[in-house]
Amino acid sequence: VTDYTNVVFEATTENNNSGTITAPLQVTLYPPADLASTAINAPSAFSSGQTINVSYTVENQGAHTPIVNYWIDKVYLSSMSTFDVNASVLLKTITYSTGTTLNPGNTYTKQNTVNIPNGISGTYYLYVFTDAGNNVFEYTYTANNILRSSALNVSLTPYPDLVVSSLTVTEDTVMSGTLFNLAWTISNQGTAPTDNSWKD
Repeated sequence: VTDYTNVVFEATTENNNSGTITAPLQVTLYPPADLASTAINAPSAFSSGQTINVSYTVENQGAHTPIVNYWIDKVYLSSMSTFDVNASVLLKTITYSTGTTLNPGNTYTKQNTVNIPNGISGTYYLYVFTDAGNNVFEYTYTANNILRSSALNVSLTPYPDLVVSSLTVTEDTVMSGTLFNLAWTISNQGTAPTDNSWKD
């Protein structure tokens, strides 16, 4: 379509501003990249609240390099053996920024520290989700973007338990709008010391 914004006055001859190819146009799919999460390495056992090292590897198993340079990978923790983003905790987001040089068959490995949430225990799994933002065109080859680790044993770290063990008001009667003395005692009935300050 020429003059599609209609800025040229053509009187009554506007109806010939467009042209159409009548013969079918054959479109061939450009063979895409295929990012695959191929390896996860992490300790097999650790404790809640701990910082651990995690590494993972991604391979381009497609026929061409990606046509974009940037995408993000995400590392999740979940108690589910099948990935569900709504039942997972996001531990880390990593940016990959040299995508157009990732030739077919080439890999990259990322090493990161992640913080395990407090208060959890039992069997958990790490998941790596490459190109989690769907920046890379992979056609239908996205099923291998997510990789699950082997089962990991998470032990519950001992934790404090603050309890108001006593509360005393020294006056029997107080007047509204006046100050009065209040005394209280806080006890730690947990199995670990506190590691921070707080306000009562």
